[in-house]
Amino acid sequence: RRGERWPKGEDAFIGPRSAATGISAADFAKERKSAAVKSLADSWKSVYPVAKIQGIPAYVVNGKWLVMTKSIKSIDGFVALVKKLSKM
Repeated sequence: RRGERWPKGEDAFIGPRSAATGISAADFAKERKSAAVKSLADSWKSVYPVAKIQGIPAYVVNGKWLVMTKSIKSIDGFVALVKKLSKM
């Protein structure tokens, strides 16, 4: 949010993330190696080429619909759009 970069590496990134989410660095390190997290990360690989065009965050629905984040006006509208696209 603040345009921060972490030239000091991953630990400099994980510290603020831990503070913001309440998830300890140890729990994060443990869970990122779990089968469930690896499977989820692998499932995102197919949509990465589409998502990187938009930037971060980018939302891809069903691997083919890219939601333009600049067009999101409300949470309810975003949820409705994702539901609609997921049925197409």
